[in-house]
Amino acid sequence: MFIARKRTPQRHIRENEVVMTMQQRSRLDLSRRSVLIAGVAALANTLPPPIRAEAMGGWSWKLFTYDREIWQRNYWNGREEFDFRFGGGGCMASMRYCPDTYRPLLSPTNRGEETDRVIQGVLWGLNVAGSGPRRERRWNVNQAGDGSGRFSHTVAVERPDTSTTDIWTIADRQWNQAMNAVFAGSDAVPQLTRYTRLNNGTLEIRRC
Repeated sequence: MFIARKRTPQRHIRENEVVMTMQQRSRLDLSRRSVLIAGVAALANTLPPPIRAEAMGGWSWKLFTYDREIWQRNYWNGREEFDFRFGGGGCMASMRYCPDTYRPLLSPTNRGEETDRVIQGVLWGLNVAGSGPRRERRWNVNQAGDGSGRFSHTVAVERPDTSTTDIWTIADRQWNQAMNAVFAGSDAVPQLTRYTRLNNGTLEIRRC
C-alpha cells in the first residue's frame, strides 16, 4: 500500500508538453544536445496523440519531452510508475519512482557529472595500459562520456516504431582525460542503443 503524499509542482512532469526548440545550457552539453535538438523535433512530429493512460488497464508507456530532455514513463492501470531519462551517449541518466514524489533511484553523481553512476555500457582494456597510477592507466571508454562530464557524440535519435527508440553514438574519449593522448591512435567506439518499451512494463535495453 502506498501513502499519498503532496507532490512538489516543480518536479511534476507535464506529460503532454512537447518542446520544439532547445538551447544549450552549458558547454558540456554541446556534443549530445546539438544532435538531440533534431531528435526532439523529429519526435515531436512523430509522436501519436497524447494517450489517456488512466483509461487503460495493465501496463502502458508514454514517450515525451520535458525541459529539453527526452523521457519514457510507464503506467500501471493508469497510475504513473517509473520515469527514465535519456542521457549522454544514449545512456539512461535518470530513473525515478513516480508514486513516491518522483524519488531518484540511481546513485547521486560524484562531482556533478552525468557520465558516471548512470545506466550505461563501459569498456575496459585491462591488457592495454599507458603510464600513470595503476587504476587510471587502463584503456577505459564509457558510453556516456569522460570523467570531466563531457558527453560522447550522439549521431542520431530515431523512432522506428511506437515502442522503440534507437540512439546512435560514438565514444572516442578516455574516462581519464590524461589517457587521450596515450591512446590517440585507438579506434572510436560506435554504438547503437535500442530501448524497447514492452507490454509488460519492462524497458528492454540492447546495445550493439
